[in-house]
Amino acid sequence: MREIKFGNFKYPVYSSQTSDEGLIGYYTKYMTDNAITWTTDGVKAGTVFYRNHRFFATSHCGLLTKKQFEASQYFSIIISRNTSKYVTWVAMPMLTTSQMEKIAIICSLDQKEQSKISSLFSNLDSLITLHQWECNFWNLKKFEIKIHRFFTRFCKKFKKYTHTWEQEKLGNLIRSVNINMCEVAFPTGKFEVIQQGSEPILGYVSNVKQLPYFDYDSVILFGDHTLSLYKPKKPFFVASDGVKAYIPTYLNSYYLYYLIQKNMPSSNGYKRHSSILKAKDILLSSNILEQKKLIFLFSNLDSLITLHQWECNFWNLKKFEIKIHRFFTRFCKKSKKYTHTWEQWKVKDIFEITRGYVVSKKEILETKSGEYIYPIYSSQTINDGLLGYYKSYLASNAITWTTDGANAGTVSYRKGRFYATNVCGLLSTKAFTPNLYLAFALSSETYKHVAKVGNPKLMNNTMANIELIITSNLVEQSKISSLFSNLDSLITLHQWECNFWNLKKFEIKIHRFFTRFCKKSKKYTHTWEQWKVKDIFEITRGYVVSKKEILETKSGEYIYPIYSSQTINDGLLGYYKSYLASNAITWTTDGANAGTVSYRKGRFYATNVCGLLSTKAFTPNLYLAFALSSETYKHVAKVGNPKLMNNTMANIELIITSNLVEQSKISSLFSNLDSLITLHQRGYKWRENIWKKMIYCYTNTFKIE
Repeated sequence: MREIKFGNFKYPVYSSQTSDEGLIGYYTKYMTDNAITWTTDGVKAGTVFYRNHRFFATSHCGLLTKKQFEASQYFSIIISRNTSKYVTWVAMPMLTTSQMEKIAIICSLDQKEQSKISSLFSNLDSLITLHQWECNFWNLKKFEIKIHRFFTRFCKKFKKYTHTWEQEKLGNLIRSVNINMCEVAFPTGKFEVIQQGSEPILGYVSNVKQLPYFDYDSVILFGDHTLSLYKPKKPFFVASDGVKAYIPTYLNSYYLYYLIQKNMPSSNGYKRHSSILKAKDILLSSNILEQKKLIFLFSNLDSLITLHQWECNFWNLKKFEIKIHRFFTRFCKKSKKYTHTWEQWKVKDIFEITRGYVVSKKEILETKSGEYIYPIYSSQTINDGLLGYYKSYLASNAITWTTDGANAGTVSYRKGRFYATNVCGLLSTKAFTPNLYLAFALSSETYKHVAKVGNPKLMNNTMANIELIITSNLVEQSKISSLFSNLDSLITLHQWECNFWNLKKFEIKIHRFFTRFCKKSKKYTHTWEQWKVKDIFEITRGYVVSKKEILETKSGEYIYPIYSSQTINDGLLGYYKSYLASNAITWTTDGANAGTVSYRKGRFYATNVCGLLSTKAFTPNLYLAFALSSETYKHVAKVGNPKLMNNTMANIELIITSNLVEQSKISSLFSNLDSLITLHQRGYKWRENIWKKMIYCYTNTFKIE
């Protein structure tokens, strides 16, 4: 057996461990293909994995292979939920083959359904892995980029800064404060009791004679034995004298927190580390403004890391909570018959159908105020149809749809009390109470019934006769509603993240506000300077290309991307048989998108509405493209057809660094931010467009025939 794949050692070998999914190395032979394994003995007894490839298994692994059904992720999940009940815990935990044979499971006999549920769990696993990777990526990047060092060592020629980065012993930057101890803590209370370790909050207390420490914003708590670090957010007590409290002598406390975090001493076992910490030499900025900006950046990174950790936990929890194998698989064992099948209903039999009323804009407020507390919804789709707030309500927990206009047929579930205008139809309780599940089931049908002659319409009489295939079981409706609600929340979360990072990308302007200081110990000659574009790049333009000569996809000799003035798909028009430039910057010369700048990696062609910047003083890169994009919009001539021609581009002035290493590092940072933005855009679009369709497919087709 080998630790890595090499030559004939190409088949994975799995054992009883759970780290790395049980992989212990590679072997020259395989035992089986496409099977389920479980750990037969040891502390992990009963752990189940689906293996969809050829592999070898050790004696600590049981094997489940094809008999009546193919092994799949679906069966792996169902079995794993039951194995823990059958593990014997006398001496060494065990789950033997004879015990595994006795496990009874409730499952679907329909292979198509099994396949769809397997696919769903596989997607959930991929999403969890994706976010775990992101958490690790950002935890790594936070310390790798060393922003406080490699972005803070240059100064502009025209201005000298006196606040330099200095070396200082950490002990000179802090002083100890005494915090009252409280050795007893309870699950609830007014004040936190802080301990050392990975779980800082031991519990809470309320009625105590001693006073908590109220100046919490200035203090940092250091675990003397465990090397833990904690920044309290409210008044607190400490649980023992092993929790050391430090306040800065002159630095910002949050800045000091990140400095200590970066310069934490190595563990020397269960001994006191405070003296080692104080003896450490660190580099720091003494400028308060710079400290605040660094704090702001690291705080945002912390928020992002926390966000993804929450998402990982959320999806790990949901994966088991939703119990998809049960509430999407409504079939029964032979010994039991279910009466709640999926049935066909007309909307008029499910809901009472009415309509909203005309309301003057003068009677609507934009924000909640006084008695104007009820949201009023209209036909628009912006802001989820919210028009403002009204003084009375028309319905509560109901479904609305847009009756006419461009958005006719758009369905929304409205939770709580609300009002609706005359262009909204209203569905309220009759056979069933409206919920998110029924709203989603309806929304997948309404667009088929919109009359599109002239002004699109979906009137009450048409809505009444729309047929839906739904479950009449209220518990099942509730669970499916809960799932869709969670998916909506996740989609919203990713939309917020995309907006956040698009905003931050331009807000932080790292190439400017982190690059204005120099260390005392070393003077740098590569300062940030003012350059004209014509002195940095060779300026040319693309050529006219007939659409007949462009292919939509790569094929044969048509392998070079060709870019145009559009911004959709990053300007990609198709593929061409020759290239014009390599690793260059393009900009849109005229039209609505005039001034849009893009860095093009690799060989490509450009049309006549693209300007081209290629190597002269510097090689084009993402940093220079970004620096340029922040200036071009100021120089677009907007009389008639917007234009940014070669002569104007040539005279645009940029303040940039001429140091290639610095350019490379800033390019790398922006590339990572771009990747993260793209990742989240792809993530929420995938969930919005695929998951809901897939899950509705379950809810619409898994019915008893």
